[in-house]
Amino acid sequence: MIVHVLDKIGYMENFGSGIRRIYSLYSDFNKKPDIAATENSFKITLYNRNYLLNQDNINGEMFVMINFLSTVQSAPRKKFQEHVKFSKDKTIRLLNHLISEDIVIKRGESISTVYSLKNR
Repeated sequence: MIVHVLDKIGYMENFGSGIRRIYSLYSDFNKKPDIAATENSFKITLYNRNYLLNQDNINGEMFVMINFLSTVQSAPRKKFQEHVKFSKDKTIRLLNHLISEDIVIKRGESISTVYSLKNR
């Protein structure tokens, strides 16, 4: 009852509405919040939405690939090629560099290989 009164006078929000709001704010972000609960506590990990990659080893072409990957979650090499209009060799070289910089993860083998952003 007290929570409802405090909500009505604008002092605080209704109890339990924060988690839904957090998830809605992270809906367009690659990294979703992590929640771990035990019997007597819980921990929520919120990833920095304003994090900027170290630009020393990343060029503009790689940023294009990273931005594309952040919108699709994961993609095969051919989708990268279609999006960025690079040759197969150049796309592979850039993806391998992003993997070596610990930014991208490669999953699968051969034709089923997909790439995704590493969870930071």
